[in-house]
Amino acid sequence: VSANGGNWLESRMAHLAGQFAGILQVETTADNVGQLQSALAALADEGLAIEEILSATTFARQPELTWKYLWQIGVACAAAAPNAAHLALAELERRKPNVWVITQNVDGLHRAAGTQHLVELRGHALDLFGTACRQRFEVGDLFRAETETPEFHPLCWECGGGVRLDVVLFEGLLPD
Repeated sequence: VSANGGNWLESRMAHLAGQFAGILQVETTADNVGQLQSALAALADEGLAIEEILSATTFARQPELTWKYLWQIGVACAAAAPNAAHLALAELERRKPNVWVITQNVDGLHRAAGTQHLVELRGHALDLFGTACRQRFEVGDLFRAETETPEFHPLCWECGGGVRLDVVLFEGLLPD
């Protein structure tokens, strides 16, 4: 225990729990692993790395290709539930109000677990926006409405332009 009353240990516990949540996330969403593995395996069929297909450059040039995989990953994430590590972090936050969770995951599982003090560095895959009009939408409605990968990328309900997830794609800059 440190001279400052154990804050060092608490901060290390939060850090380790965060690492633990990221490691276990795929394992504990076993019902969705098949969907996610199919999406990732299909990337090899395209002859491109996931970082390339899910990049800002590919989205700008071939949004239908990026959406093909965003759709499959999004469906798997939309059906996923928080695991024990997500729930443990939320409970730690409830018990220790100075705990914050910082994640690069975009799946929204920390939110679903009840985490309130949350920094999502790359955004989250729960919202969409129109690329032309910037109108915001909830992604859950889109993924629930469709059961198969669309032939084209989704269009904005307001302006008819393209729609994208409100996440930082590969090659994208994190917000200030």
